[in-house]
Amino acid sequence: MLMNTSHIRFKTLSINALATCLTLNAVSIQAAPRGFTDARSLGMGRTGIAIESPLAAPFLNPALLAMPGEKASRSTKLLLPSLRGSAAMDEDLVDDIDDFQDNDRWDEFVDAVDAFNGSNSGATEAEARAALANAIDKAKAVDTSLGNVDREALQLRLGLGTALSRTGGDKPGYAVFASTNVEINGISRYNDSGTVNAVIDAAEAALEAADSSDPSGLSSDLERPTDDPQSNASVLGIAVAEVGIAYAHNIRLDAANLQLGVAPKLQHVRTFDYTANANSFDENDFDAGESEEQKTVFNMDLGASAQFDHLEALSFALVIKNIVPHEFDTAGGNTMELNPLVQAGAAYTGDNFVVTAELDLTRSEGVGFEGDRQLLAVGGEFSPLDWLHLRGGVSKNLKHGGAEGGDIDQDTLVSAGLGFSPGSTRIDLAAFVGESTTGAAFQLGFLF
Repeated sequence: MLMNTSHIRFKTLSINALATCLTLNAVSIQAAPRGFTDARSLGMGRTGIAIESPLAAPFLNPALLAMPGEKASRSTKLLLPSLRGSAAMDEDLVDDIDDFQDNDRWDEFVDAVDAFNGSNSGATEAEARAALANAIDKAKAVDTSLGNVDREALQLRLGLGTALSRTGGDKPGYAVFASTNVEINGISRYNDSGTVNAVIDAAEAALEAADSSDPSGLSSDLERPTDDPQSNASVLGIAVAEVGIAYAHNIRLDAANLQLGVAPKLQHVRTFDYTANANSFDENDFDAGESEEQKTVFNMDLGASAQFDHLEALSFALVIKNIVPHEFDTAGGNTMELNPLVQAGAAYTGDNFVVTAELDLTRSEGVGFEGDRQLLAVGGEFSPLDWLHLRGGVSKNLKHGGAEGGDIDQDTLVSAGLGFSPGSTRIDLAAFVGESTTGAAFQLGFLF
């Protein structure tokens, strides 16, 4: 079936395919990825918009480039690179698809029906019975195999980011940054249940009648299924590559520090939309030009953070990402939307620890089979040594549910991370898991 070749492609994904993503033909409106998240933030439950983070500030909240926590002399920070990836699939997806394709179950089903219909001319009753029983067996094999993969789903997310920033010294902060976010979704659907079960019911009724001394059904043709099944798999994807600059300034108020940041950027968006039935899918079509659309647009992120003198350990933040909404038509007739995402967060910083929480104030449509998303995340960092940082966190989707591939639609992810900061080097690792999702991230940074 289609999803099997998707699995093969998943294992041997080319660089070109990583720049595309997969979507569902049955859904007309889809959303773009949320944006790049660095390894430190992923380790703390996908938080970070209120935490001093000069390496990843352009991606999280441009206002962080001017946080007064950067008390040391003015310095340059280089994030090169930051990588993250995650995958999710239904537990038995690959085995079930292999079973359908490797055993040519649909072709055997069609051949069995043809063999019985052909036996009506000159065949003995015993031969007709055997042909009819064989058609039942092949139909039930199809029903079981395709039924097992109905609404089973596959998801792949990838991200790459780099940034060069200049912060500290009570001066404005600025940065140049680039990132690519890829989201790939696929799902299989069993659309032949009516046809298959009609053959089973008719064949079993004919055999039962023949056992009751009415062999007339043995000479009546079964309804022949089409050569190609109507069951299919859809893949939809979107890749958003962006490059931009970020600028932030700290404003001293009567009893507070307020940082304001802006990050104008260009976004190159590439969509991939392809649906095929089980017998017509070709793995090479993943790179076919007719399945892709590309467009370059302008956008901007805005950010703010604040610290109050009587609550100096607390920091509050508000971010609006992608303030200019855009729509992108896919080759398959769907529409991908890139809408503003508004987030609010707060963080408490102690001598050797940080605790933070943040909330999406707006809802985001899911990509492909996913349901809508609105995240609440909590995380923290503990530094037992100056150069060692232990992290953990959890994020919950408050809009969980409603996804076509429901078994893979995650409502809660738990994460953990490690950070090492010997001298001017920064190394961060993170991992996160859900019921059917596993992901990891790595980044390397330098301070000059």
